[in-house]
Amino acid sequence: NEGYSIYSKKSLYGITIKTSAIQKGVTQQTSTPQSSSQQSSIQQFFPIYGVTLGQTTTDDTRRMGYEVKAGSNGTSNYSIIETIWLRDFDNDNVWETMIIHNDEKMPQVWINKFGFNLDLSYSEWLDLFKRMGFTIEINTSPQTTEYQGRNTLKAEFTALSPDKLLSFKLYFNYGNRNNEGYSIYSKKSLDDIWIKTSAIQKGVTPQSSSQQSSNPVVKRFFSDFFPIYGITLGQTTTYDVKRMGYEVEKKGSYNYSYIETIQFYDWDNDNVYEDMAIFNNDYRKIPQTWINKFGFNFDLSYSEWLDLFQKMGCTITINTNPQTTGYEGRNTLKAKFSALSPDKLLNFELYFEKGNKNNEGYSISSKKSLYYINVRKQ
Repeated sequence: NEGYSIYSKKSLYGITIKTSAIQKGVTQQTSTPQSSSQQSSIQQFFPIYGVTLGQTTTDDTRRMGYEVKAGSNGTSNYSIIETIWLRDFDNDNVWETMIIHNDEKMPQVWINKFGFNLDLSYSEWLDLFKRMGFTIEINTSPQTTEYQGRNTLKAEFTALSPDKLLSFKLYFNYGNRNNEGYSIYSKKSLDDIWIKTSAIQKGVTPQSSSQQSSNPVVKRFFSDFFPIYGITLGQTTTYDVKRMGYEVEKKGSYNYSYIETIQFYDWDNDNVYEDMAIFNNDYRKIPQTWINKFGFNFDLSYSEWLDLFQKMGCTITINTNPQTTGYEGRNTLKAKFSALSPDKLLNFELYFEKGNKNNEGYSISSKKSLYYINVRKQ
């Protein structure tokens, strides 16, 4: 009759002691767990929706197309992306904190990869982090309290990653809404999770070694254009796009995604997007950051587009000389030119046809004659 609560004596049934240092009869591991073990906790958990804690800036978030707001009294920047809250408490313009509330949704990649689930009980969350090798600190021991006339579980614990770069603080309050219970085994008792990093790398955008360059001009041109909506040509994979919550379609031999009115392509089927297209019609739009920073605008004429890329130092190739042709019973301008960026990493192809819908004209100085822009990572 010692009892059956977490404070009851003599409730332990047994202890299992296990070693991970096996020498005799070693079984070889596959490359996947080996490469995973070499990753930092930041690399294992991020990016999520194009955001990496300690690296992604408020400016990065704005140019992805999301809004950044100031908190009450103008303190601490915040942004909401796919129901997840990002916070910059020290106002250094780098996101260091992410918050997931229990009435929102867990990133699908964390559900699949780590077993995270907002339905888990206190004990299940605790066990999950322990199995991942996290160091646990009990901030508030489990106890029963009352909220809005019902009993609820109140508890807090912090889980610190093995490399000490990420901490997860879990708050258990306000549960038992549907009589799930209020013990450490009760489901859906989690209120929210705060994820925080201690590794702040201001303004760092992860790049592979093949995409890095010692030339600051080369770095600047490519990084000025990307990421767009969390996508960086030549870096972002189909798997990244799926865990951002977007769909990846298979069309014949290539992969395709439609994100914020822009079409992204993986033509060589290597699961990395290297190509994107922006069409000029009523429901497509140029990313706002390209409008603000470079002056891109669908209203520009052939001559104005050509002048714009020349001023940026791009190498111009005239693929199709400007000429007058017909489309749907009207005269239109037909032309095509390519603009290779100074760093040789981006190629812009501009196709002029199907214009003059509203009598804008069909010369090289006529507005709104651009049909679409294709951007490709070289």
